Amino acid sequence: MSEEAPAGQQQDPQPVVVTRVGAYAVVLAGERILLTELAGSTASAGSWTLPGGGIDHGETPVDAVVREVYEETGHTIVGPRLVDVGSTHFVGRSPRGRLEDFHSIRIVYRADVEQVREPEVLDVGGSTSAAAWVPLDRLVDLPVTGWLRPLLARVLDRPALAGEPVEPYGREHERDADGPRT
Repeated sequence: MSEEAPAGQQQDPQPVVVTRVGAYAVVLAGERILLTELAGSTASAGSWTLPGGGIDHGETPVDAVVREVYEETGHTIVGPRLVDVGSTHFVGRSPRGRLEDFHSIRIVYRADVEQVREPEVLDVGGSTSAAAWVPLDRLVDLPVTGWLRPLLARVLDRPALAGEPVEPYGREHERDADGPRT
């Protein structure tokens, strides 16, 4: 039996199931990390994150991370090596207002760049508004995506980067992004 919405209110439709698989890169130059700022068209506008993004149909994750880092920073990465796989799940409204049951899977690589230089966003109008080399000790001053600090604390073996005690590996993957721990 379905519940009816109160008079004058429309019942929300069932959420659309969305799975997004993306590839991201942790790129260091000394004590600086290459980060990108999310554009206003995204759900986390103004937050900083790793360069990377969605894997195109038929594209390998390694090819996707090389392409995405180049589009978002102008840098060519070399030697990508898998360091983490994470996920986030939530039900909520997309930036366009659609109700979604959203599951994001992040494949994370560690890589170097051919040449360290000033980053430049080449994919103008995409999900990235800026790119920069950020000193690791300045991460606490930046608005970053919720998964970034715990991930860096783990893959760089620097617990202080988390800003709070780091949970055992995998724990963050067992809960919704903003929901209770299971």
